[in-house]
Amino acid sequence: MVSIDWNGDYKTGGEWSNARVHAYGPLSLDPAAAVFHYGQEIFEGIKGYRHSDGSVWTFRPEKNAARLNRSAYRMALPQLPEETFIESLKQLVQADEKWVPSGEGEAFYFRPFMIATEAYLGVRPARHVEYHVIGSPAGNYFGTPEPVDIWLSTKYARAGEGGTGTAKCGGNYAAAMIAQLEGEENGCKQVIFKDPHRNDALEELGGMNVFFIYGKENKLVTPNLPELF
Repeated sequence: MVSIDWNGDYKTGGEWSNARVHAYGPLSLDPAAAVFHYGQEIFEGIKGYRHSDGSVWTFRPEKNAARLNRSAYRMALPQLPEETFIESLKQLVQADEKWVPSGEGEAFYFRPFMIATEAYLGVRPARHVEYHVIGSPAGNYFGTPEPVDIWLSTKYARAGEGGTGTAKCGGNYAAAMIAQLEGEENGCKQVIFKDPHRNDALEELGGMNVFFIYGKENKLVTPNLPELF
């Protein structure tokens, strides 16, 4: 795994240091670490694919770096330079290249994440933060490729205007789990949520984009995420 430390003040600045590649293992955190109490954490997900010449490629990692930093801004975490993000992926795949599969539909899944590790009970941005990258071989998300049944949640909302909907943070996923369980109880693998402000508009799915075809012209439509969140 890859690890980098950040120390500083969110308002006045700080610096990343102690970048290292080391064996995968447990993290040692103080019980008062801010991530446990105030939810300051974000993550990303990106895949690496084995090409026929043996090389490993990702797809537009700079976009994931940008999304990580948008999430960091929303959760009052430090910005991670794009080049540092991309280099962390390179370092991990160099260390774990033998784990990158080559079969059809297979990939190496990178999970970069950032957590507030300062031991402090008080509501302010943490002054100590850690960035890590772990990874593992991965196959198709739903197993055998086939149509997925979708449950329409009418009780729970995933995001609202001004909230954390566009931040890739664990709290968004935790809040959606109860709706996911409801969907599974009704034989569905995914949940789609309604817009919390309207009863006739839909948001995106949890595990994929959603598109609708309607009208005499068979018009293809997908939600405009900036407008939703």
